[in-house]
Amino acid sequence: MKKVIVIGAGPAGLTAAYEILNRTDSCQVLVLEEKNQIGGLAKTVDFQDYRMDLGGHRFLMVNEKVLDWWNQFLPSRGVNYIKRMFQRKQKLKLYYKGNYVSHPILFDRRFRNQVGSFCTLKCICGLIKSKIKKRKEHTLEDYYMNRFGQTIYQTFLQDYMEKCWGESLRNLSCEQGTMHGENRVQTEYFLYPKLGAGQMWQEVAEKIKKRGGIIELGAMVDSLVLDNNMLKKISYIKSNGKRVFEEADVVISTMPLSSLFANMTGSVPISLRMIANGLKYRDCVIMGLCIKWPELSNGAVSIENFPECMIYVQDPKIKLARIQVYNNWSPYLVKKKNELWMGLEFFCKEGDNFWNLSEDECAKIAVSELKKIGFIESGREVVCYHREYVPKAYPAYAGSYEKKGELLSFVDGIKNLYTIGRNGSHYCYKMDETVLNAMQAVDKIFAEHQK
Repeated sequence: MKKVIVIGAGPAGLTAAYEILNRTDSCQVLVLEEKNQIGGLAKTVDFQDYRMDLGGHRFLMVNEKVLDWWNQFLPSRGVNYIKRMFQRKQKLKLYYKGNYVSHPILFDRRFRNQVGSFCTLKCICGLIKSKIKKRKEHTLEDYYMNRFGQTIYQTFLQDYMEKCWGESLRNLSCEQGTMHGENRVQTEYFLYPKLGAGQMWQEVAEKIKKRGGIIELGAMVDSLVLDNNMLKKISYIKSNGKRVFEEADVVISTMPLSSLFANMTGSVPISLRMIANGLKYRDCVIMGLCIKWPELSNGAVSIENFPECMIYVQDPKIKLARIQVYNNWSPYLVKKKNELWMGLEFFCKEGDNFWNLSEDECAKIAVSELKKIGFIESGREVVCYHREYVPKAYPAYAGSYEKKGELLSFVDGIKNLYTIGRNGSHYCYKMDETVLNAMQAVDKIFAEHQK
């Protein structure tokens, strides 16, 4: 194995590239990234000395192997105060009818005062009933009803989840539930880089370059030539418009399966191209919004209704789905101590009316909806705002998803192609799972190709 091409410089692609270079010094690694910044969905955007993530990316302390891997780049302890991670408490809330309810739900006095005794009783009874009498699980709605009961599901989960996926949960596979399911360990604390999630991947990228790897930004892969169960070559267009052809012993792809099959030339069955084209994704817009907040003096929001992580907005009249208070992830994401810096997540479809709004129009909606839910008062000064588009943020378990296995079986038959990561696998991996998935792929590559 003399040359490896990695398509995509997100967490999966960068992990794979680093792991290969860390295990051998006789292999050339070329990483091709379509965007002009590394990090993929986990990049941190710099805007006028503010930093914003594309959604909340927590570095969970669950898998020791992954935790050790992260610590070699950004330790949670050490003398270097810049290159480090903070430990943060995982505190979430749900907005419901003017109240900010703890998530997961606690049936305590505070909850009863917020939603009323009758609703509390219905929640408890529904939860007990769901443990006694299970529904047959076919859809995502079945999945949540079996774990939380009808009242909790319809009152505190359904609206947010339908915003997230853009359709009724009755149309989605129950497998989607594993995204937040019982197989995933819930932890009270998580780690987070001082300068945002993207800081981790910047560090990984630097180590890749020091080991001789090449990362080409603005490189859009548009052709993968398949011949006799092997990828013979790929082509990509550089940022200057020049087309480049490359050959490799191994190709690792993190690009969406729909794009992979659309760009693959050669003997690919039409039926598989149709399945790949039928895969669904959910897009979103992140609006970074800064509000002047003179009460904040130490850079850490202490107001009770501002959680350290996120607020999920459960209200069908509000398009805003999730609020991330950046101050409480790291005060170093914020320019000034007397400012509240937020990431506001709006789910939509690429090219729809909301996607096509001007940045000013989008910001106006964001401020209006924050006022409607009582998150900010009228009269607060808007310091600045910045919008980021996030296409294919979530691979959905709908459309042709049930036939995804046929796509992966075909890929497995290509001797030098490996698909990894959230979009490469069409699975909603969390950050630690993405790293582990890439490591396992590299193990397989060395077992099959290293001589």
